[in-house]
Amino acid sequence: MKASYYRSAWVLNLISLILTLCSVGFFGLFGIFYLITMSTNGEIRVAGIVILLMFTIFLILGCLTMPIIAMVIISKAKKNGYKDRHTALGICLLIFGGLFGLIAGILILIADSDSNQANSIYNDAPPIERSMNPSEPESII
Repeated sequence: MKASYYRSAWVLNLISLILTLCSVGFFGLFGIFYLITMSTNGEIRVAGIVILLMFTIFLILGCLTMPIIAMVIISKAKKNGYKDRHTALGICLLIFGGLFGLIAGILILIADSDSNQANSIYNDAPPIERSMNPSEPESII
């Protein structure tokens, strides 16, 4: 069950990564086209290029860092058999992941909570106390 949630989160994260790359590429091409066709003096054009490059770099760093980190962590979790909990990854995807990252973060948190509940049923149950003297009858009351 946990594996299916992680697989779905991986696919959604991949979709988020691809859409972010496409939007950054479109923004970059649009900005370059705008800077080529604008009719101003050279100083403003250089300033526009610098601002475009800085904004594109910050956009790439801000929007692509979390999906790439999530892809690496989910891939390692698939390799190791989903043993560890990734609550921090789920929360970071909720905050920084965009729409598909939001859904992937929810899926990771659900998978971790399901595995935590399943483990607590078997591991945290109190031991059954049995009397050592079999000759004593048990009371029904």
